[in-house]
Amino acid sequence: MKAVAYPALWLLIVAAAQVAIAPKMGIFGARPDLLLVAVTLLSMNRTSDAAAAIGFFAGLLHGGVANTKMAAFIVSRILGGVAASVVGRTTMAATPLTVMASSLATTGVASVTYLLLGVPKDLLGWMLATLGTLVYNAALVVGVFWLFRKGRGRV
Repeated sequence: MKAVAYPALWLLIVAAAQVAIAPKMGIFGARPDLLLVAVTLLSMNRTSDAAAAIGFFAGLLHGGVANTKMAAFIVSRILGGVAASVVGRTTMAATPLTVMASSLATTGVASVTYLLLGVPKDLLGWMLATLGTLVYNAALVVGVFWLFRKGRGRV
């Protein structure tokens, strides 16, 4: 029960933050995808099945709060969660560098999948926003990872 409740609670909190805080956190047009940061951190030390479930519920929440392209969000977050799980399993230890690599893989896979399924209207604008999100998420995931490790919490 705890294994399901813990990620579910974090995803609900982060979904609320995605709506309330993320739009105000933009820097030079780059906005973070807080749900992908959560998917990265929650999926790194889990099996591919668990990571896919985390990605599914993150995509469901993200599609719900964005109120658009639900299927594209769900599939892209599932594949992003599995990518984070694969990177987490292939690394020796969770360090800031491996967490950053996992974030880049998660955001990259999820973004390309979303591009193929959601087809944005402005492709160049989408590509620039995606590059900004890649960098922003990588910085955020290292910061959150460091805070949790410093406080001895489990991510």
